[in-house]
Amino acid sequence: MWTAKPWGYSAFMATTSVYTIDKIQLMLFPQAFYDYVLQQLTVTREIVGMIPKEQLIQYFMIAYIVLLLCWWGFALYIHMRRPYFQQKPSA
Repeated sequence: MWTAKPWGYSAFMATTSVYTIDKIQLMLFPQAFYDYVLQQLTVTREIVGMIPKEQLIQYFMIAYIVLLLCWWGFALYIHMRRPYFQQKPSA
């Protein structure tokens, strides 16, 4: 993206789509999402066990939704700047 490659726009949008599908698919299955969260946390299960499962899932889902919205905000910015990727690099 720093050197305005013509394929940069398409690559970013494709990556955004795949990332979004992956995260939405994960969030559609609460038990799988909970297992994923437990794998990501570095604290012991006793500490995590103090937080109700539903509440933990809700907090992480909100965090993932915010993350996806930020990602799509950047995708919107890239979309508005797409002529930058079509420019011929100066030699």
